[in-house]
Amino acid sequence: MKTKIDLYLVESSRKEGERLKNERIRIGLNQAEFAERLGIHKNTQTNYENGKRKPSNEYYAAAAELGINVPYVITGNTILDFPKKAAELAYRVFNCYKNGFNSNAMSALFFMIGSSNLNEEVDGKDDALHSIDMDTLVRLAIERGEEFYEAYSAITLYCHDDLHSEDDKLNVALMTNLIFETINLYDSVKDQFSLVSIHDNMRLVAQQVVNSHSELKKPSK
Repeated sequence: MKTKIDLYLVESSRKEGERLKNERIRIGLNQAEFAERLGIHKNTQTNYENGKRKPSNEYYAAAAELGINVPYVITGNTILDFPKKAAELAYRVFNCYKNGFNSNAMSALFFMIGSSNLNEEVDGKDDALHSIDMDTLVRLAIERGEEFYEAYSAITLYCHDDLHSEDDKLNVALMTNLIFETINLYDSVKDQFSLVSIHDNMRLVAQQVVNSHSELKKPSK
């Protein structure tokens, strides 16, 4: 007999598969085309979308290159889910910075702030971001949008299970600290990179950050 946790995991995988299917359709590819682009069998893609198998980190990294919104597929969160305070902040940011901001960075920022506000409403201020961390996130997202989003995306990819509780609540403080560590390490070593892509370099740095935390599961290489 399946436990409540087993049933939850089955339902979670099914919903993740549905979001993956919706994202695939959004970018205009059928299953066969999408599978071919990723170098996998069509049946494997079908199993992912049906929730019968869970995609690997490597799969999601490749899917992101095709335009799949991986954080949304994994978490199911969009800007429409955010509490009122996050929506108000989004409105202010967009009005102040109408030109030059990175839309992916803004989406990531609003997701994190929305999750923090939701945690505060449900469990109190101890599970919410401190104002100084909030200000730093906003500044990074606005001033260093691409780097911020790549750090956010890498940490989401490598640490999804560690960042979410059984009831799918996001540990925003842990995510924020890992993003800060990733960007700080990136800044200290970026002159040594032989790769041109910020995406690839940030992934390498994020792996080092996650590996330095003994309490976290280690990302696949």
